[in-house]
Amino acid sequence: MSSGRGTGVFDSAADADWGIPMRIGLPPDSGLLEHIQAACCLLLLAVLAVFLLCFPYGADQAIFALAARAVLDGRVPYLEVWDLKPPGVFLFYMLADVCFGGAQVGIRVIELACHAAFGIAAVRLTRGHSNGLPGLIAVTLGLHTAVLMGYWHTAQSETFAGFLVFAAVGVLFPELCNRPSAGAFRRRLVVAGLATGLCGLIKPFHVLPGFVCMAWAIGIRARHAGRAAWHREWPHAAIAVLVPPVLVLGFVAARGGWGSFLETLFTIAPAVHAEGLHAHGFGEVLVHTARQAVLFFPVPLLAGGVAYAVLARRAGGPDARLLLALFGALLFDVAIQGKLYPYHFQIVVPALALVAGLGWWLWFHRLQSLRMQAVLVCVFFASFFVGTAQHDHLDDSWLQSGVATVSARLVRRAGSDAVPALETWPSAREDLRRVGHFLRRHTEPVDAIQVIGFDPLVYVHADRPCATRFITTVPVRLTATQADWTPRLLAELHARPPAAIVTVRHDRMPHMLDNDLTGAETLRQRPALMRFLAEHYYLARVLPAHEVFLRNTSD
Repeated sequence: MSSGRGTGVFDSAADADWGIPMRIGLPPDSGLLEHIQAACCLLLLAVLAVFLLCFPYGADQAIFALAARAVLDGRVPYLEVWDLKPPGVFLFYMLADVCFGGAQVGIRVIELACHAAFGIAAVRLTRGHSNGLPGLIAVTLGLHTAVLMGYWHTAQSETFAGFLVFAAVGVLFPELCNRPSAGAFRRRLVVAGLATGLCGLIKPFHVLPGFVCMAWAIGIRARHAGRAAWHREWPHAAIAVLVPPVLVLGFVAARGGWGSFLETLFTIAPAVHAEGLHAHGFGEVLVHTARQAVLFFPVPLLAGGVAYAVLARRAGGPDARLLLALFGALLFDVAIQGKLYPYHFQIVVPALALVAGLGWWLWFHRLQSLRMQAVLVCVFFASFFVGTAQHDHLDDSWLQSGVATVSARLVRRAGSDAVPALETWPSAREDLRRVGHFLRRHTEPVDAIQVIGFDPLVYVHADRPCATRFITTVPVRLTATQADWTPRLLAELHARPPAAIVTVRHDRMPHMLDNDLTGAETLRQRPALMRFLAEHYYLARVLPAHEVFLRNTSD
């Protein structure tokens, strides 16, 4: 994938409009090596794509899918189907449900499509460099990071927010590189605003990186077109940001769910997320966030980012102040949540992958020897198999795990009862398979069930809907909110008695709740719920991770 040599400056028509204006002296021709590198990236992308498509649901993905299905069936968000998250992520799961009928692979196809769109945009933005090789490297780094993080930490809220942030970056790229395009700036600004508004629907503080990009772009525009451009363009950006929240939350309010949404946002969510910030203070959490980013991100992604930081200044890349502001906003976005789960860092990945792809490319072309370039290409691909520093959450053996997951999928489709390769929390997949099989045998397809605790995969394995709005019973388990929410759960159980109630025995969540009780233990500390259970249900099955109560035949 050779580029024009000898000029030292990319000056193609494409580069003049969109490409990153890098000034770098190029080595002797190494087009064959670039072709080999591109082919290896494409091969690795194909393998990673198969692994991603075979990822099963984790607990969070099950919640999102169940909530999306309920909304599509006409239930009101927060009033008739409840989750802690704002509604933005449900839009992606609703799209997957509409397109793929609720199959678990559906959301993985949507996620893979986002990676593909990111790759196309990254190649376009870097097409002045070796016909987009840095963009191809970037999408390889991004997809590798996703597969390394595993099934639980992908298809999360931050996964899609990261792509939306990159969309805002991408459409404003000429201005962000201090090269205003002749194209319609206002139209591109509106697109960036809509993407930022969707980020705000996913989580409110996700709007910050988009605001940084829009403010920078408008500032660059004002520098070239006069100060009046600042006052002329901001209203369009602000209106665009407001459109997605107004439409979606207007729908929620029109259906009667506004009060429940506000209670969730301002009462339950703060109680869940406050622990980290209250225990350590925001400054300490911010420092810890930066340290954890180094631990969570894989070696090739970090190495490329460091290479860009070292080499890009002399090459004339995007303004370092912009990059500091953007990545500072992204890390602030992660830190303010107070809990540093690996998936929280997914919002950083697309933007960092683009920077890292450029970093690796600059590194390649700083080497004047073809032999040294070949060595660096080998080091680049070898780095994909180097473990991360954070072994507790990420899957260092992504290749072995991916092959096992694909094999398990194929075996299961062949009709075997073999357990899939990946385990889930809080229940092993064998326990989920057993409880699902038991519930399918003892209930009808039209029957609803209720899980007391945090194990929404029970609904997926049983193929039964939730009887109440509470896919998880977090508000009932929080000491701070249980007095208000336990009567609501009880009222809904009386109104629509489930065919079975499942309690979860191993779901202790002191990192999320203000107590260390399991779902089963919480139930026993709620006298009204225990009376309802004793009067209408009998204990039918005790499993390692669950207790299953079936409704009395006399009811």
